[in-house]
Amino acid sequence: MWNNSEKNVGDILQQTMTGVSGQGFREDVLLANRLLADLRLNKLAVAFQPVATDGSADAGSSMYHECLLRRLGPEAAHGDYSVPDAIQALERLDLVDRLDRSMLWTTLGALADSETLSLGCNVSARSFVITGWWSELMAHLEDRPDLTQRLVIEITETSTFPKEESALALIQHLQLLGVRIALDDIGKEPGSLAILDKVHADIVKFDKSVLEESADGELPLQLLRDMASACKDRGASVVMEGIDTAAKLEAALGAGAAGVQGYLIARPSLHLQGLSDHVLRVKSNMRTKASLIQDTYAKNAGKHAASDWKVRLYA
Repeated sequence: MWNNSEKNVGDILQQTMTGVSGQGFREDVLLANRLLADLRLNKLAVAFQPVATDGSADAGSSMYHECLLRRLGPEAAHGDYSVPDAIQALERLDLVDRLDRSMLWTTLGALADSETLSLGCNVSARSFVITGWWSELMAHLEDRPDLTQRLVIEITETSTFPKEESALALIQHLQLLGVRIALDDIGKEPGSLAILDKVHADIVKFDKSVLEESADGELPLQLLRDMASACKDRGASVVMEGIDTAAKLEAALGAGAAGVQGYLIARPSLHLQGLSDHVLRVKSNMRTKASLIQDTYAKNAGKHAASDWKVRLYA
């Protein structure tokens, strides 16, 4: 199903453009087409950035590593473009699930390669629609609690849920399986924490702008503490993004942040200790439950007896 739909994406985008004169819409289509072309041609990779508990990048002090999408430099297929801009274009065109499911399966493959790493994967709110690929992913997670307890799904707040009730049910199911849910890019706007009354997130990540204004004195530090306290009262751990100076690190920890992330801690890297030495490329085809199990079996054949493995195919 994935291969067939992915094969027709270019045609869909071209057909959608026909007769449309809106410049913004046409730019979205071009951006989306470039990113999806790079995805099909295996020109996208995962960079890892730690979310640290104490301001140190040491592996033992990390809550998890966030998986960030990167183009492979001059090897990219369709010229220069901004990956974040292209992702938002996919959201506006309701095509972002094609990227999100590839990132999720790629992240699960990386988790299967390590017994200790915890990884976070960004998923757009637009992708929280109950479809066949979510069902397959759930079936896989039900059989792999060793993966679910090390997986963090970060819900990006650049768009809204298509159907809130079904999205919340999907999130709750993921949490029941052991997956941690993070709300990403929470800002200082009034009511920005109201989503916590609906999505009972395990982690809340404050947008870097919140900390910047606190460090610059524009936003009172007490307000930052109050926001962090409100998250804790709802059972969520707080992560502060944008830590690029010692002053911001001090402000974040002083406000009660459980985790910090930013260039002062570590820049995103295409290589992560505990995974294989090669660059982790994002797979363009949706990896099935059976293929993931078979890959894991092949990699661990020297460690485990064949009788310990059961490969079950799901229709």
